[in-house]
Amino acid sequence: TRLPRPGEVIGILYHFLTENEFTEKEEGCRIFAVDSFCGARYGIDLHEISESVNNGRHVVGAFGICSLAVKRMFEEHAITIYIRAPLTILEERMRKRGDPPEKIPERLIAAQKQLQNEPPLFDHIIDNVGEISHVVRRIITIIGDG
Repeated sequence: TRLPRPGEVIGILYHFLTENEFTEKEEGCRIFAVDSFCGARYGIDLHEISESVNNGRHVVGAFGICSLAVKRMFEEHAITIYIRAPLTILEERMRKRGDPPEKIPERLIAAQKQLQNEPPLFDHIIDNVGEISHVVRRIITIIGDG
């Protein structure tokens, strides 16, 4: 339910919904694994995931803690990977992408809580220290082994 950031294309990385649209989809069981982060609501479109899995395609998504619901729903077809980055890198990314400066401290506090609680719940953890090629190689290795 958050607004798109500059440069984000609707339907490519995210689908942006109004609060009412989100609630309607959630109540119609078309969105599951709902989570909130810094005042915005996030969820996973069940139809898109199911369609991809049923067609034999790999689904790679940045679902955060919602990934665990995908794992439960698609058990043998799902691998969860937590990509962990230091707060300094997260802050740098927020500033580069143009997050409002007054929102950055709130987002960093929320990220710190996630970093303390979430990683052990995932099948794999990848430390991202700024080298995206390293992260991509690790993901490919994990998927290949899965």
